Amino acid sequence: MKSAFSYPIFVFLISIIAVIFMMIFVVPMFQDVFARFGNDLPYMTQIVINISHGISDHILEILIGIATIIVLFVLFQHNEKYEKVKSTVLLHIPFFGELLKKMYLARFSLAMSLLSSAHIPVLQSLGLIKKMITFYPIKISLDIVEEDIMKGKSLHESLKQFKIYDNRMVSLIKVGEEVNQLDKVFDRLKTQYMEDVDYQTNMASSIIEPLMIVIVGLFVGVILISMYLPIFKLSTSFGY
Repeated sequence: MKSAFSYPIFVFLISIIAVIFMMIFVVPMFQDVFARFGNDLPYMTQIVINISHGISDHILEILIGIATIIVLFVLFQHNEKYEKVKSTVLLHIPFFGELLKKMYLARFSLAMSLLSSAHIPVLQSLGLIKKMITFYPIKISLDIVEEDIMKGKSLHESLKQFKIYDNRMVSLIKVGEEVNQLDKVFDRLKTQYMEDVDYQTNMASSIIEPLMIVIVGLFVGVILISMYLPIFKLSTSFGY
């Protein structure tokens, strides 16, 4: 996932910096030129100039706001309420939420496969996995699953009550418990989830990269067209 999304994110950040630079330094230069002609500016040009003024006038507030968000993120990243809200938001993001879910299910399946193969009891395995996986929905669910198992519930029955664990996993775990081959079931689940994650990240990477180029081109194109529209208007009025 890091290899698939790092380049698009880098391009996106650079494009934002480039657009802000144009808004703060390039657009005002054009505005000074337009002011000498004294003509009314096209609507599109006026909007871009207004946005440029807004960014220039509030750049300090914007930077303080960004810095505040970063500081709050660092301070509250281990807060339980924050983790709950963050995981809920992330899981509801189209495509990315499902991809994130499969990634953590792959980690859970891998850990259970290794621990089951080593003949470590399920309760002890769940306790170890809680220390390995810090994703809030899984970490919290395992506390309840441990209690359920101690009360006599099976693993698949307990996991079934949480949305984070899909029907495929619950059904296969049920089969694994019935035939006493949980290690093989979790190994198979791990393979399936990892294949899904690899396929979807590769697909996302191939789609996002050209999409980012188009978006950056649109931003820059709109700014440039807005700046050249008054020049075209002037040349038309002079009969050129």
